[in-house]
Amino acid sequence: MNADKDSIYSLTMNASGTVIVSGSTEKVLRVWDPRTCMRQMKLKGHTDIVKALILNRDGTQVGRFLLVVSYME
Repeated sequence: MNADKDSIYSLTMNASGTVIVSGSTEKVLRVWDPRTCMRQMKLKGHTDIVKALILNRDGTQVGRFLLVVSYME
């Protein structure tokens, strides 16, 4: 899981440990499978650094139940 070029500012994992989501200074989210260490998807379009993440209880609907908090100066 070393595809992030910049610093990771936020990290969350679902309760069963099958999904990890990282947020970074690149203004993107990356969804990982920790069992394979493979990136599942890259979510672009965020306008600022991702400072906090909260994933839904089972991690099955990342796009629908993901709370993202940005750093705004």
